[in-house]
Amino acid sequence: MNTEEMYIARCMFKLKIHESNGQSFENFFVHVMGLSNPDFRPVKPQGSLGDRKNDGFDSRKGVYYQIYAPENIKIKQWESLEKLKNDFQGLCDFWENVCKIVEFYYVINDKYMGAFPTTEKALAELKNKYNLKNFDLLLSKHIEDIFLKLNDEDIVDAVGIVPSPNKIENISYSVLDEVIKFILERNEPYNFEEKYPDINFEKKLEFNHLSKSMASLLIKGNYQGYVVDDYFKLNSDFTKQELQKKFKKLYEEGLAKYNLQTQADLIFLHILNNASPQKNKLVQDAVLVLMAYYFEACDIFEEPI
Repeated sequence: MNTEEMYIARCMFKLKIHESNGQSFENFFVHVMGLSNPDFRPVKPQGSLGDRKNDGFDSRKGVYYQIYAPENIKIKQWESLEKLKNDFQGLCDFWENVCKIVEFYYVINDKYMGAFPTTEKALAELKNKYNLKNFDLLLSKHIEDIFLKLNDEDIVDAVGIVPSPNKIENISYSVLDEVIKFILERNEPYNFEEKYPDINFEKKLEFNHLSKSMASLLIKGNYQGYVVDDYFKLNSDFTKQELQKKFKKLYEEGLAKYNLQTQADLIFLHILNNASPQKNKLVQDAVLVLMAYYFEACDIFEEPI
């Protein structure tokens, strides 16, 4: 699949996540894991005995999964903690003697909202108590990364036929559009409590021969860089990789057309104009936040020697 088709597949996956609760989410998760790992084995409930607190495992590696998928995770946080503690003890009581527990993942359908600090704390406490190699959360964004690594046939198996973007008019399918929308909807203030930009940021501006006008736009954007971090915390690695590739490609295109030492501003404008789906101030301000983020990460423009 090309980038646009992968983005549509990702949207179809996210729709599945948002529409699935309880058993439907468990069925979807088990299906994706089975496609991803031939050693993954779902556990069928056995009458009143249930599944002995094991929703699926890899018997070769000793990796176990327990699933929690309420309709509204926000109002079920304390129930989630009790389920985690009780279910893991039940898992140990039965399965430790069947196949040694090496790793454990608590699978939560958080619907891309993230996990509560109390859940993270409970996991850390249980990890120390049972001394496992890994004792961690598996959230929607992590399952998405597993899904997006499937081959094309298995992606279709999981979410259905992916329509061609060429047959759907007037709609843009890209991670860039999605993150711009996220920045605009957040409408966050500048974070002046952090010391932005740092000395390395200023050195890089000077090193790349950007004018004061263009440099000031990046400095302004950098005061909202934390919004981009918030987006990445809630989304898959795929989104971060796609955005990085997009901005690096735009920079390389600009570098091929213009001289960095004498025409750095034109390279800057090439990136800004081509990364902005609409040419209005709000959208360009959001793109400047992204440009500042990737400028600081040295994905666009050159790192000072």
